[in-house]
Amino acid sequence: LFQKLKVTLQTMLCKILNPFRSNLGSKSLIYHHQQKLKISTILVQKLFDEKSITGLKVITSKNTDTIKDAALIMEEQKIGAVMITKEDDENKSIGILTARDIQKAVAEYDDIRNIKTEDVMTPKDKLAIAKKNDNLSDIASIMMNRNIRHIPVMNGDFCEGMLSIKDVVSQVLSLERKENQDLENIITDSYS
Repeated sequence: LFQKLKVTLQTMLCKILNPFRSNLGSKSLIYHHQQKLKISTILVQKLFDEKSITGLKVITSKNTDTIKDAALIMEEQKIGAVMITKEDDENKSIGILTARDIQKAVAEYDDIRNIKTEDVMTPKDKLAIAKKNDNLSDIASIMMNRNIRHIPVMNGDFCEGMLSIKDVVSQVLSLERKENQDLENIITDSYS
């Protein structure tokens, strides 16, 4: 079920972000191009202002924590990623640890009990990051191209929030619902 949902979300985003690669008719291409244009007008800052992202409160784990400690935090918070901070400076993000990183560690190591988050995290210098002035179209493209589900919103070394694929899809669906309502209003002549 999760795999099917993932494929459906990826297909939907691919159609929105890469309409000319699909085998759709010209009307569909125009529609998907319009959708891409619409999400390109939504800035990350707007999501913060509206408090419409799930990752406004950044959940962290220290670089010296074990991956089991981090996994427990993720399970307790029902999230798929934590930012990794230095043990001596909890405001300085040095990387991200995702459920996929933990899964990979379990597959790679015979004994994971002493594996630290810093051993398997994606370090800050390799992170895909967002800034508040980025638009959702660019964020969605990065997610699709890098096959990731979480992007930290960074301001220097400080993580201001975490965008998930769920946040991006929510905005796309919200735009579609609004457009459908506008079209319905036009058809039923409720504007006059």
